[in-house]
Amino acid sequence: MRRFVEPEADSLNSEERTRVPKGLPEDAGSTFDPSRSTRTDEDTLLATAVSLPQDHSPRSEPAQTEDSYELHRMIGRGGLGEVWEATQKSLNRTVAIKRLREDVMRDPSDSRQRKHNFHREALIAAALDHPNIVPVYDAVEDCLGQPQLALKLIRGITWQKMIEEDQELPLPELLERHLPILIDIAQATAFAHSRGAIHRDIKPSQVLVGEFGEALLFDWGLAFLISAASGHDNTATLELGKEEDLKSATASCPAGTPAYMAPEQTDDNPDRLGPWTDVYLLGGVLYFILVGSPPRTGMNTMNAFILASTGELERPRQRAPDREIPEDLEELAMYAMAASPDNRPTALEFIAALQDHLSRAGQRHESADITRKVNKALLTSDRDYLTLSQGLSDLAQATGLWRANPQISVLRERILEQYVDAAISHGDLELARRMALQLQNEENRNNLEAEIDRRVRVLHRATRQHRLFLGLSLVLGMALLGFGIKYFVDQHRAQERLEEQHNLAVKARVQAERLSAFMLAELTPNLEALGHLDLLDLVAKEAMIYYSSLPQEENDLDVLNRRSLALRNVGRVLRDQGQLGDAEKAINKSLNVIAELVRQYPDDSELRGHFADRLFELGLLMQLTSDPNAAL
Repeated sequence: MRRFVEPEADSLNSEERTRVPKGLPEDAGSTFDPSRSTRTDEDTLLATAVSLPQDHSPRSEPAQTEDSYELHRMIGRGGLGEVWEATQKSLNRTVAIKRLREDVMRDPSDSRQRKHNFHREALIAAALDHPNIVPVYDAVEDCLGQPQLALKLIRGITWQKMIEEDQELPLPELLERHLPILIDIAQATAFAHSRGAIHRDIKPSQVLVGEFGEALLFDWGLAFLISAASGHDNTATLELGKEEDLKSATASCPAGTPAYMAPEQTDDNPDRLGPWTDVYLLGGVLYFILVGSPPRTGMNTMNAFILASTGELERPRQRAPDREIPEDLEELAMYAMAASPDNRPTALEFIAALQDHLSRAGQRHESADITRKVNKALLTSDRDYLTLSQGLSDLAQATGLWRANPQISVLRERILEQYVDAAISHGDLELARRMALQLQNEENRNNLEAEIDRRVRVLHRATRQHRLFLGLSLVLGMALLGFGIKYFVDQHRAQERLEEQHNLAVKARVQAERLSAFMLAELTPNLEALGHLDLLDLVAKEAMIYYSSLPQEENDLDVLNRRSLALRNVGRVLRDQGQLGDAEKAINKSLNVIAELVRQYPDDSELRGHFADRLFELGLLMQLTSDPNAAL
């Protein structure tokens, strides 16, 4: 894309200078209207009590007016007109009276044209009955026959001042506050288009925001009737009553505000104007909201006019690189301000795009709230399996709402790192490795994998030292396990055995459980490495029969914890032997035991860690049974 360059005044060629009309205002943000050579932005004021500085003191005696209205004080004064606060006697309500200044009307050279323009503006504004257009109540003449308008009195400020005051707000908050106003103004514009009129001078200073948030577009002094020049077929075209009124619509071209002008506004051919012209201006207002300044700013009026004629425009992100301007809003502004009218959206399409952005803004807010909650939990809660798993689940939800949320990737890395640390501290090295592999930061991933490898080597050394002992323990364990099973069969048949025999049997049972659990936990990796894991198949099946026959009233924490661990190991052995149905039964029994313990001891983080481990084992098993949804 070609870089935006402001033309130097001295570098303008004769053709460019010729294109620049005479009488441009000094300020590129002021309205240029050849039919009103002394016009200023103060002339655009229709009715307001507080939006303009009171540089002119009210006259002690208001000019005489028609008997229906009583003038009280002047509340606005410009190069051509003035606005008074007045009372409409018939309805006893406060209104604004807009009138031409007396000294202006004393000039006979152009007073007739100014009266005509004033009358025409009044007819157009009065015909556009819309909630976001300042309503005209009446058109009367004073005792001297000079025209004046009775309008709704709006107490508020200009939208431009409101936007400027909000520039210190974070951009999302500023957009949330001002995009609804832009939608209101765009809807008023679309309504005017449906009636065959275009505004030609839409900008934030042409909008009043009332005390209760109502936004009203005013100043139809440059309004252009589409059917008057370009022959557009519009059955709802405004009827002004006289052909000369329609012809007057073409009198002032070029016209508009150089800082916002569409390229076709710089031409003296009115046939190029149309609803697309107002869409360009709406895009310029969106540009102003995004960057805090008009599309063409920081330059003299001549340069602004020439740049408007070429259609050259600096993108919002180039103008304000420090602002995180949403990409869709930047594209919408550039779309609306395309140099060619054929490449611009309609006003209704422009409105729909803004509404779509605001609806997605709600999802972004919700996603941001979720990430803030996750961050707070990581700072204030225990970093156990349950908290970390909940954090990952919440981040998945935040991603679904707003995939580009910049906090998601940062928090996910933190959670995964903490998950790996927690798994290592609990000895769940397989879980730790799986979590480490999901890290995006290569350096952190490598460091954590190195730590996991070190822990694995330590475990392997301890395993090698016990190989001989474990081989013998296999035979002994089976004998003890068989004895324990026999104990419970006998216990069922003879409930009144001697206490001493009971105690001996219990001791044998405990020893059998410990030894069988030890065998399953320690022999499994060694026999798996030797390819003889099938030697544990019988132990696992006998252990399942044994633990299934145990009574449910056991409540000793260590015993139950040991049983859950043994059942988990039984499930692993059966899973690796391909006996998935029995493996699932063993894992579920282990999970039920540890779940009951977590219920009884909810503050025990070690138990919660075991609970997460059993869930993880169950998930792995479900993956093997082709049930990925249940596994997730």
